[in-house]
Amino acid sequence: MVKEIVLQNGMKAIVDDEDFDRVNKYNWTVHKHSSELSLSVRGHVLVEGKKKTTRLNHFILGMKPNDKQAVTHLNKNLLDFRKNNLQIVSRRHISHCIKARKNCSSDFKGVSWDKATKKWLAGIQVDGRRINLGRFAIEEEAAVAYNKAALKYFGEHAYQNNLDADNTGDVINMPLSSIQRLPKKDNKSSRFRGVTFYRGKWRARCSYDNQRILIGDFADEIDAAEAYNEKAKEVFGDKAILNEIETKEENHEI
Repeated sequence: MVKEIVLQNGMKAIVDDEDFDRVNKYNWTVHKHSSELSLSVRGHVLVEGKKKTTRLNHFILGMKPNDKQAVTHLNKNLLDFRKNNLQIVSRRHISHCIKARKNCSSDFKGVSWDKATKKWLAGIQVDGRRINLGRFAIEEEAAVAYNKAALKYFGEHAYQNNLDADNTGDVINMPLSSIQRLPKKDNKSSRFRGVTFYRGKWRARCSYDNQRILIGDFADEIDAAEAYNEKAKEVFGDKAILNEIETKEENHEI
């Protein structure tokens, strides 16, 4: 059985019933981060008669406020503080589970631009040793190389680059409700499936058998959507989910 703890900023965390009373007598606040695991929940607790600042996951597991070990949330829900969802891990393990730092040459973790070869370099850090995964003409291919290596070396909890700006993901073996959802509205999204705005052009791509297929870059969004449709019919046949596209004349009617 679980219970909810109301945090100071109005958010709610869940804890085991047996931990509710000792947790609820303190005030807990969400702290958001630009790095690490995006947020933590902290509070001031009494330790040997003195107030100490600690993380809620440390408190739940009986760890000291100054304990240098890290705690991860197995189901990725950072507000789920049930004991069976918490695991003590090394700081190195945490680095395997977080996304890339900001202000890098690529938005993808493990990918950087190699000026000398004018290609995208993929690499991964394992036990203090950097492993070169190769150079790629296409940025997304380098990101895929990192994803595969991360799963190999760090296991199922390793961070995986999201290769779709519209979050559609791979369509193989996914429920129809997941496939059909609309993309998020941001400055890189398109109203069409398989199309994103990338470096001044509309890029068409599709996913098949866990591989990203680059179809091409187009000046016009509709051209990219039509190219996606053609590739989707080639790959998926009569199961392809196609974009509904107006003719360019219809699209520009007033």
